[in-house]
Amino acid sequence: DVSKPERFSGDNIIYKPMGENAPDMVYMGSLTNFDLSYAWTQDKCVPLVREITFENGE
Repeated sequence: DVSKPERFSGDNIIYKPMGENAPDMVYMGSLTNFDLSYAWTQDKCVPLVREITFENGE
């Protein structure tokens, strides 16, 4: 399995912020709780453009 070296502590969701000194953030909630994991992901991973339109697409 290609990702096995990355999962040394188990199946976790890990956010790695930009910057060398920024610590990794590990999701500690249940992986089966979609609403909680979705909220955590939306809090950490904010896209640069949430919706593409004719106005913001240039």
